[in-house]
Amino acid sequence: MTISMLDARTALLVVEGLSSSTVNVIWGFFNLAVGYLLVCHVGDVDLRDFDNAIVFGLGVLLFGLVTARLFGRFHGGNSPVQGRVVI
Repeated sequence: MTISMLDARTALLVVEGLSSSTVNVIWGFFNLAVGYLLVCHVGDVDLRDFDNAIVFGLGVLLFGLVTARLFGRFHGGNSPVQGRVVI
């Protein structure tokens, strides 16, 4: 994992590279908790309503595809080797 200095333009600490499995679990739990709070307690969303559930599902799918492309560069997931099958 590489940590660069503070980015002066955006005032954000830029972190790139692979993280440990423990960090991934903590980060995933944090994302789940924040997502739950935003969907179920902040907004007026009823996941039992079909329209709300479809929009929520499409948002999750879009977010997953974008993050897969962003994180795929660390493991070659954006351009897999042709003819290679991983099970």
